[in-house]
Amino acid sequence: MTDISTLRARLEALKKVRSSGALEITFGDRTIRYRNDRDLATAIAALEDEIAQAVGTPRPRNLVVRSTKGW
Repeated sequence: MTDISTLRARLEALKKVRSSGALEITFGDRTIRYRNDRDLATAIAALEDEIAQAVGTPRPRNLVVRSTKGW
């Protein structure tokens, strides 16, 4: 497992790349090219989840409630 400071640095780098509109990022000697913005957003969400688990606070989730009248 990677330490929290490294995970946070990667998260900030991903957010910066996404805000610039680019789809490619380099971490050390490794370059990752995402197909589209949705893939980049998914990577950011996964990294946020990993940080939340490492810190011990769960990331808030959206809850959707649906109901019918029974007809």
